[in-house]
Amino acid sequence: MKNERNLRFFRLFAYLRFLTASTNQHGIHSPFVYALVTRCFYNREKHPAYDLLTQHRKKWFEILQESTKAFSDSEEGTIWRMDGKEARLLNRMVRYLKCRRILQLSGPSGYKTAALSLMNSVEILNVLPNSDAVALSQKFIHSSGQVQVRLVASALEDKLQELASKDPPDPFDLIFLDGSINPTQILQIFDLLLPLVHNDTAVVVEGIHRSPEMEKVWDELCMRTQVRVSIDIFRWGLIFFRREQAKEHFVVRI
Repeated sequence: MKNERNLRFFRLFAYLRFLTASTNQHGIHSPFVYALVTRCFYNREKHPAYDLLTQHRKKWFEILQESTKAFSDSEEGTIWRMDGKEARLLNRMVRYLKCRRILQLSGPSGYKTAALSLMNSVEILNVLPNSDAVALSQKFIHSSGQVQVRLVASALEDKLQELASKDPPDPFDLIFLDGSINPTQILQIFDLLLPLVHNDTAVVVEGIHRSPEMEKVWDELCMRTQVRVSIDIFRWGLIFFRREQAKEHFVVRI
């Protein structure tokens, strides 16, 4: 209970620090990031996928409520992390970046999978920690009619090494690191991801301010030489590998 209270205070102060440091499009001088912010992040146009996302969010919550076996209450809090605004942003970001191949790591995360896939021409590989997570996600996928998702139960490191061992590896356009991943794993996972990215790959890191440990991990990721653009939008961090761009970090209000 004390740890939970400390985390709540930490996240509150982290958000206040974020508000102080963040900017909108007027503080951005990178053409690539300016276009991403103005045409995608701040795009307020209605899209047919958004109504479906609302329905799928309700369905995902019902499935979680029915599940008495796979996860504890605290873990369900992690699963039920993405709100409607974030889901809409993720959905349109996939379209804006023209993503086709997506790697989704950990979960279960049926609603996030829906956000990635709904009305987008994508193929998704979702690597989950165990068979219970697969069963829970599979139940949601069947009920929502998503056919472009492949679920695999595996240790993340093992599956990434397997994917990287192909000659040549098949790169992904977007990689989503779920907030349920332990911060101590993320730096190693990031290194294993490098053979699976191309110049325009986007990496979404969920929950970058969820704990002091995760903030340190995010700072280390931003300093990696392969990372040319990093964007902190508080609930997520975004990483790009654009070799043609000078290394820059942005803190952007959504």
